[in-house]
Amino acid sequence: MHKTVKILVGVLFIAIAALFSLSAQGVQEKKASVAYFSGRVETVEWEDAKIAAFEAANPGIHIEHEFQKDASNVIKVKLASGEMPDLTTVVTQDFIDQGLYADLSDSEFWERIVPSVKALCTDLKTGKQFRIATNVTMGGLFYNKQLFAELGLSDAQTWDHFIANLETVKKARPDIDPIFPGRKRFLDPWPFDGNSGLTV
Repeated sequence: MHKTVKILVGVLFIAIAALFSLSAQGVQEKKASVAYFSGRVETVEWEDAKIAAFEAANPGIHIEHEFQKDASNVIKVKLASGEMPDLTTVVTQDFIDQGLYADLSDSEFWERIVPSVKALCTDLKTGKQFRIATNVTMGGLFYNKQLFAELGLSDAQTWDHFIANLETVKKARPDIDPIFPGRKRFLDPWPFDGNSGLTV
Protein backbone atom coordinates (compact mmCIF):
# COMPACT_ATOMS: atom_id res chain seq x y z
CA MET A 1 0.00 0.00 0.00
CA HIS A 2 2.81 2.41 0.80
CA LYS A 3 4.01 2.59 -2.80
CA THR A 4 0.63 3.55 -4.19
CA VAL A 5 0.83 6.12 -6.96
CA LYS A 6 -2.19 8.12 -5.85
CA ILE A 7 -3.11 9.61 -2.49
CA LEU A 8 -6.65 9.48 -1.21
CA VAL A 9 -7.66 12.61 0.62
CA GLY A 10 -10.57 12.66 3.00
CA VAL A 11 -12.67 10.98 5.62
CA LEU A 12 -10.77 7.99 6.94
CA PHE A 13 -13.52 5.44 7.35
CA ILE A 14 -15.28 6.33 4.08
CA ALA A 15 -12.10 6.28 2.04
CA ILE A 16 -10.88 3.05 3.59
CA ALA A 17 -14.22 1.37 3.05
CA ALA A 18 -14.03 2.31 -0.62
CA LEU A 19 -10.37 1.36 -0.82
CA PHE A 20 -10.95 -2.11 0.54
CA SER A 21 -14.28 -2.96 -1.02
CA LEU A 22 -12.39 -5.67 -2.95
CA SER A 23 -11.20 -7.42 0.21
CA ALA A 24 -13.93 -10.02 -0.18
CA GLN A 25 -12.41 -11.06 -3.50
CA GLY A 26 -9.55 -13.04 -2.02
CA VAL A 27 -7.04 -10.52 -0.69
CA GLN A 28 -7.74 -11.06 3.02
CA GLU A 29 -5.05 -13.67 3.54
CA LYS A 30 -2.48 -10.89 4.00
CA LYS A 31 -2.86 -8.11 6.53
CA ALA A 32 -2.96 -4.84 4.62
CA SER A 33 -1.33 -1.75 6.07
CA VAL A 34 -2.67 1.72 5.29
CA ALA A 35 -0.58 4.84 5.95
CA TYR A 36 -2.79 7.69 7.12
CA PHE A 37 -1.13 11.10 7.48
CA SER A 38 -2.99 13.89 9.27
CA GLY A 39 -2.41 17.48 10.27
CA ARG A 40 -5.66 18.02 12.17
CA VAL A 41 -4.86 18.25 15.87
CA GLU A 42 -8.51 18.76 16.78
CA THR A 43 -9.50 15.32 15.48
CA VAL A 44 -6.58 13.11 16.61
CA GLU A 45 -8.43 11.42 19.48
CA TRP A 46 -11.60 11.04 17.41
CA GLU A 47 -9.66 9.52 14.52
CA ASP A 48 -7.77 7.12 16.80
CA ALA A 49 -11.08 5.89 18.21
CA LYS A 50 -12.50 5.42 14.70
CA ILE A 51 -9.34 3.60 13.60
CA ALA A 52 -9.53 1.24 16.58
CA ALA A 53 -13.17 0.47 15.80
CA PHE A 54 -12.40 -0.03 12.11
CA GLU A 55 -9.47 -2.36 12.82
CA ALA A 56 -11.61 -4.37 15.25
CA ALA A 57 -14.24 -4.82 12.54
CA ASN A 58 -11.60 -5.46 9.84
CA PRO A 59 -8.79 -7.53 11.40
CA GLY A 60 -7.08 -7.88 8.05
CA ILE A 61 -6.37 -4.15 7.83
CA HIS A 62 -3.97 -2.10 9.95
CA ILE A 63 -4.04 1.71 9.92
CA GLU A 64 -0.77 3.51 10.59
CA HIS A 65 -1.92 6.93 11.82
CA GLU A 66 0.74 9.64 11.78
CA PHE A 67 -0.05 13.15 13.02
CA GLN A 68 2.24 16.12 12.37
CA LYS A 69 1.59 19.70 13.44
CA ASP A 70 3.47 20.97 10.41
CA ALA A 71 1.78 18.51 8.07
CA SER A 72 1.83 20.75 4.99
CA ASN A 73 5.62 20.89 5.02
CA VAL A 74 6.27 17.39 6.35
CA ILE A 75 4.28 15.81 3.52
CA LYS A 76 6.51 17.56 0.98
CA VAL A 77 9.51 15.82 2.53
CA LYS A 78 7.66 12.51 2.46
CA LEU A 79 6.75 12.91 -1.20
CA ALA A 80 10.32 13.87 -2.10
CA SER A 81 11.63 10.74 -0.38
CA GLY A 82 8.99 8.46 -1.87
CA GLU A 83 7.15 7.92 1.43
CA MET A 84 3.72 8.72 0.08
CA PRO A 85 0.85 8.11 2.50
CA ASP A 86 -2.20 6.24 1.28
CA LEU A 87 -4.61 8.66 2.95
CA THR A 88 -4.07 12.23 4.08
CA THR A 89 -5.91 15.32 5.22
CA VAL A 90 -3.37 17.53 3.43
CA VAL A 91 -4.52 18.78 0.06
CA THR A 92 -3.09 21.50 -2.17
CA GLN A 93 -3.89 22.60 -5.70
CA ASP A 94 -0.27 22.00 -6.64
CA PHE A 95 -0.53 18.34 -5.64
CA ILE A 96 -3.80 18.02 -7.55
CA ASP A 97 -2.19 19.54 -10.64
CA GLN A 98 0.68 17.06 -10.34
CA GLY A 99 -1.79 14.17 -10.37
CA LEU A 100 -0.82 12.96 -6.92
CA TYR A 101 -4.37 12.41 -5.69
CA ALA A 102 -6.76 9.65 -6.68
CA ASP A 103 -9.81 10.72 -8.68
CA LEU A 104 -12.81 9.93 -6.46
CA SER A 105 -15.40 11.40 -8.83
CA ASP A 106 -17.09 8.10 -9.68
CA SER A 107 -17.19 6.78 -6.10
CA GLU A 108 -20.57 5.53 -4.93
CA PHE A 109 -20.32 7.23 -1.53
CA TRP A 110 -21.07 10.64 -3.10
CA GLU A 111 -24.71 9.58 -3.20
CA ARG A 112 -24.70 9.69 0.62
CA ILE A 113 -23.08 13.12 0.86
CA VAL A 114 -24.91 16.44 0.87
CA PRO A 115 -24.59 18.06 -2.60
CA SER A 116 -23.28 21.34 -1.16
CA VAL A 117 -20.48 19.43 0.62
CA LYS A 118 -19.65 17.60 -2.60
CA ALA A 119 -19.44 20.99 -4.32
CA LEU A 120 -16.89 22.13 -1.73
CA CYS A 121 -14.83 19.03 -2.54
CA THR A 122 -14.86 19.71 -6.29
CA ASP A 123 -11.68 20.91 -7.95
CA LEU A 124 -12.43 24.15 -9.78
CA LYS A 125 -9.94 23.43 -12.56
CA THR A 126 -11.11 19.96 -13.51
CA GLY A 127 -14.61 19.68 -12.02
CA LYS A 128 -13.53 16.40 -10.39
CA GLN A 129 -13.40 15.30 -6.76
CA PHE A 130 -10.00 14.44 -5.32
CA ARG A 131 -10.94 14.82 -1.68
CA ILE A 132 -13.69 14.11 0.81
CA ALA A 133 -14.66 16.61 3.50
CA THR A 134 -13.36 15.54 6.92
CA ASN A 135 -15.77 17.84 8.71
CA VAL A 136 -18.32 20.57 8.13
CA THR A 137 -18.43 23.62 10.39
CA MET A 138 -20.55 26.71 10.63
CA GLY A 139 -19.75 30.17 11.78
CA GLY A 140 -21.65 33.33 12.37
CA LEU A 141 -22.29 36.28 14.65
CA PHE A 142 -24.64 36.49 17.58
CA TYR A 143 -25.80 39.89 18.74
CA ASN A 144 -27.44 41.29 21.86
CA LYS A 145 -31.03 41.98 20.82
CA GLN A 146 -31.79 44.01 23.92
CA LEU A 147 -28.86 46.34 23.33
CA PHE A 148 -29.76 46.64 19.65
CA ALA A 149 -33.30 47.63 20.63
CA GLU A 150 -32.03 50.19 23.13
CA LEU A 151 -29.78 51.81 20.51
CA GLY A 152 -32.27 51.51 17.65
CA LEU A 153 -29.99 49.24 15.60
CA SER A 154 -31.06 46.72 12.97
CA ASP A 155 -29.45 43.64 11.42
CA ALA A 156 -26.65 44.71 9.12
CA GLN A 157 -27.22 43.85 5.47
CA THR A 158 -23.97 45.35 4.19
CA TRP A 159 -20.41 45.71 5.46
CA ASP A 160 -20.83 49.47 5.91
CA HIS A 161 -23.99 48.89 7.93
CA PHE A 162 -22.14 46.35 10.09
CA ILE A 163 -19.29 48.80 10.79
CA ALA A 164 -21.81 51.57 11.53
CA ASN A 165 -23.49 49.33 14.13
CA LEU A 166 -20.14 48.67 15.78
CA GLU A 167 -19.33 52.36 15.89
CA THR A 168 -22.74 53.16 17.38
CA VAL A 169 -22.27 50.58 20.14
CA LYS A 170 -18.73 51.78 20.81
CA LYS A 171 -19.87 55.39 21.12
CA ALA A 172 -22.99 54.71 23.20
CA ARG A 173 -21.50 52.03 25.45
CA PRO A 174 -17.74 52.59 25.85
CA ASP A 175 -17.78 50.20 28.84
CA ILE A 176 -18.17 47.11 26.62
CA ASP A 177 -16.38 45.71 23.59
CA PRO A 178 -18.48 46.02 20.44
CA ILE A 179 -17.20 42.65 19.11
CA PHE A 180 -15.10 39.79 20.44
CA PRO A 181 -14.32 36.08 19.77
CA GLY A 182 -16.96 33.51 20.63
CA ARG A 183 -17.36 32.34 24.23
CA LYS A 184 -14.79 34.84 25.48
CA ARG A 185 -17.05 36.41 28.07
CA PHE A 186 -20.48 34.84 28.02
CA LEU A 187 -21.53 36.57 31.24
CA ASP A 188 -20.52 40.06 30.13
CA PRO A 189 -22.87 42.39 28.26
CA TRP A 190 -22.17 41.74 24.59
CA PRO A 191 -23.45 43.34 21.42
CA PHE A 192 -21.87 40.85 19.03
CA ASP A 193 -20.36 37.43 19.63
CA GLY A 194 -18.37 35.66 16.93
CA ASN A 195 -19.41 32.01 17.01
CA SER A 196 -16.62 29.44 16.88
CA GLY A 197 -14.01 32.11 17.49
CA LEU A 198 -14.75 33.99 14.30
CA THR A 199 -14.44 37.74 14.43
CA VAL A 200 -14.76 40.41 11.82
